[in-house]
Amino acid sequence: MSVKLPPPSPGSPRRTTQETPATQTQKSEHSNPLAKLGQGLQRVAQQVDKNVHRLVDTFEARLPGLPGQSGAGAKSWEGITLSGKPLQIPLDKLLDVDLSKVRKLLERVVPQKIRDDEAKKFTGQTQDFRETLGKVRSLGTELDMLSPKSPRYAEVKQELAKVEGELQAKYGYTRATAPKPGAMWVDPQFMAKDVPGGQVSASKLATGPAVTKPPEPLDFLFGGKPDGAKQAQAYQASVAAKRAELGMPLQDGKPIGVHMSLEGGGGKGKRYAAMLSEMRQLGVVPTSLTGTSAGSIAAAFAATGASPEQIDAIAKDPRLQKLYDVDLDFKDGGLLNGQAAYDLFDSKLRELTGIKDRPVTFADLKVPLQLVAAKAYDSASPNGFPTTKDRLFVFSQETTPDTSVALAMRASMAIPGVFEPVQMVDPTTGRSIHLTDGGSLDNLPMGYAKNNLPQIGAALLSPDSNHPSNANGAAKPLPTGQLDATNVLWNAVNGYTFLKDNATGSADFRDRTAPGPNQFMISVPTWNLENPKQADSTLGFGYDAKVDPILDGQTREVTRNFLRNFLDDMRVPGSRGANVTTDVPKNLRFQEQVMVSGQNYQVSYNGGDKLLALNTSTGKTSELKLGQKKIEAMYLDHLAFGDLKAQLAYSLSNPKSVKPDWLPF
Repeated sequence: MSVKLPPPSPGSPRRTTQETPATQTQKSEHSNPLAKLGQGLQRVAQQVDKNVHRLVDTFEARLPGLPGQSGAGAKSWEGITLSGKPLQIPLDKLLDVDLSKVRKLLERVVPQKIRDDEAKKFTGQTQDFRETLGKVRSLGTELDMLSPKSPRYAEVKQELAKVEGELQAKYGYTRATAPKPGAMWVDPQFMAKDVPGGQVSASKLATGPAVTKPPEPLDFLFGGKPDGAKQAQAYQASVAAKRAELGMPLQDGKPIGVHMSLEGGGGKGKRYAAMLSEMRQLGVVPTSLTGTSAGSIAAAFAATGASPEQIDAIAKDPRLQKLYDVDLDFKDGGLLNGQAAYDLFDSKLRELTGIKDRPVTFADLKVPLQLVAAKAYDSASPNGFPTTKDRLFVFSQETTPDTSVALAMRASMAIPGVFEPVQMVDPTTGRSIHLTDGGSLDNLPMGYAKNNLPQIGAALLSPDSNHPSNANGAAKPLPTGQLDATNVLWNAVNGYTFLKDNATGSADFRDRTAPGPNQFMISVPTWNLENPKQADSTLGFGYDAKVDPILDGQTREVTRNFLRNFLDDMRVPGSRGANVTTDVPKNLRFQEQVMVSGQNYQVSYNGGDKLLALNTSTGKTSELKLGQKKIEAMYLDHLAFGDLKAQLAYSLSNPKSVKPDWLPF
């Protein structure tokens, strides 16, 4: 079911968490740390386990096995799947945990101690660069203020030429081409090959003008090509034919430029390749993009001008299965190093743009792009972060034109506690910032566009995610101080604090289901609508040759239905809509025939918290107590995607979740 919405009434609630004031964190004294840790974990486990009587929305992930660990020596977590086979983690119950107690406990056991050693080393290595550049800019400013008739003019001009010559000889920059403060960021670990010995150079860290306004769709797709006009004509004819074939409301071949906002979701982001491909075929062209986490990866590749076929090839790249570069040094902030991810992004961006000898920067992209990350530490913020908005860091052509796009992608996807944070330095100022996954603060980044294009927001939907109760979360103040992202435990807790206290899920839900003017929201299911056992997962980065082709076809169909409903509205200012509904039918009742393991069942719902399943062969009736919210959410999914029979069959056959006694929640 798609919903064409009327204009929002004045005062309609939108995302407001960015302006939420924060409160200063408090430190606790040390006292019996091991005993306190045990008691704390018990309290957490009790609180999570309390009143958990049914299956609930789960965090889907696979914890990777460690290299060289197999057989009798395997670790206890190897192969555990957090997706119901055999383990389910009730995320909504985890959100009820009082994190303030956990934070106080950790402060006693392992107080936050922010490590910035690599940044400090790099800052020292680039000291001469800063000093030389500072002299050039100081003399340049002085010269600009002097009259050519001034006695000092010739002297300052000569001194400037000398110092600027030194800058160019040592580093390859001039006064005009040197990066501006805040424009270039470097992570000396991930970008070590581009800053040998900690030295910056124009040959490896280039600067240049950046695109800040969306181009026309045909210019973006075919501009500058030798036979561009011919290709553009053929493309428009193809679009017109495809629209007519599918009965689209618009049947001309004129493409529509849109701003695309892509939600984070880890491995579920594989859905974007099929979605973007189908949109391109139907003449919907992203000429401006925003992305968070997994969405930042797809958005960045699309911003290079990559074809749908190239993006699809990236989604199927076998190297995605090798992103598990395990690093068990707890002082690095993550179980995975993340160098493999950076290297993959860097090489793919070079391949797509044809830039072989240096990192691709935002200035090299063909369309405006914003990638969202979260700040844990900023050396330029001694007074901390007064509001949630201060915690956001947005890479873009306007803010960071000379920064590696691969670095921004790696920062935006740095899941706290899973991946090490990005620890980046501005070589022109020495400022240091630690960044983690932007999804903890804004996983569905709507409202970042600085243009008048219609905006399409794409969400990676998990089952049972459309219930209206998901909108009820209210943001609380976040910690204001500098936070430790370099200790794996603190990184995980701090990231989870952002997610919970900012009520990020609820804000994203409201954005997804109640779009504003000129916003159109497509929710893409990440599970098989005919077999819910098959689904993409958050940490399942690799392409599953058995499951993902099915989901690709399904994604294309969902995208076609979305455009069939809203393609014409995208040309009407102020229009808005979504392909899901949150309106639970009044006095909901239904009856469906389903088959499970060769047995026919008549499954009925007459209100309340349970389903009745009648085996039509044996006459036996069973009760399936799923809970009213679960049943209503299941039906809302059905209204959008028509998968009720499959969901009911899955519920009848799904074994009860198992929770190992060693799991600390």
